[in-house]
Amino acid sequence: LPISYTGHVLKCGHTVNAAIAADVQVVVDGVDERVVAYQLSGATVCVELEQAVPISQITGEVGATGTADVVLIVTWPDGRGEICVIDAKFGYREVDPEMNPQLMMYALGAIEKFSQHTFQTASLMIAQPAISETFSEWQTTVAVLDEWSEQVGKAASKALIVYNMREQRPLLSENFNPGPKQCMWCNAKAVCPARADKVKEIIGADFDNIESAIAPDLLTNDDLGDIWSSLDFIESWAKAVRGRIEYELLQGNNVPGTKLVEGRRGTRGWDVDAEAESLLKSFRLKQEEMYSFKLLGPKPILEALKDQPRRLKKVEALITQK
Repeated sequence: LPISYTGHVLKCGHTVNAAIAADVQVVVDGVDERVVAYQLSGATVCVELEQAVPISQITGEVGATGTADVVLIVTWPDGRGEICVIDAKFGYREVDPEMNPQLMMYALGAIEKFSQHTFQTASLMIAQPAISETFSEWQTTVAVLDEWSEQVGKAASKALIVYNMREQRPLLSENFNPGPKQCMWCNAKAVCPARADKVKEIIGADFDNIESAIAPDLLTNDDLGDIWSSLDFIESWAKAVRGRIEYELLQGNNVPGTKLVEGRRGTRGWDVDAEAESLLKSFRLKQEEMYSFKLLGPKPILEALKDQPRRLKKVEALITQK
């Protein structure tokens, strides 16, 4: 059980706490429930974890792969087949599975990898414990995925040609299509001239016709509504530019108007907890002078009591949610 890994130190150096373990347990339980649901419908289910699936047929990049957290290969006695892809997200920005490019690529990659099976339908699911303990799901057909793949593949091929030719000729403005989704994962978004031009275009379009744009509280509701739809794009661009400036300064490069200053020092901690604990015990300090005790939040407690319904009911009565 994931909860049993609480306190375990991962290879990357992070320590698994009770909250993380409880989130992973939600994902594991949800996958188990999905498998059982398929089995109750008469299907046979093969569970594949952390699968590297091919996506080069979509992106055009030689040998490109993506890693799907969970792939369920579902087959019924009558010959029907379904590919189910489940992706775990642990952030607080809600992710929608419908027409989700990452999930669609994973599903198509899984269909190709497990081509010995025949699939007619696909179920794409997002497990996001920070948002909900219930998985969000989008059901579609393999035909829809294939149609999407063809459309995206054409665009990817064009982009790849432009990328490969970037040293032979200058990129033209029509080679770019900046936007919130297109720029989200782009490594060049901080220095992309097309994105900067798009921000200028948005700001100009939104503010040129606003006579009272002296302060936000003087804008009309219609003005605010026009600006609202573009704020995320502008803010993400500004954040990317700040990050690029910091990177350049840390490399010793000059960016006019900016400079590096020493930041606020972090909190103090023990170099080695065990050594500090041993020393303090030799001083015969009282327990309350050495340790602090904090009550765990509801999630790990509910997980620990999930098989004790009477106690669980009493605990739930004490929980509030903002």
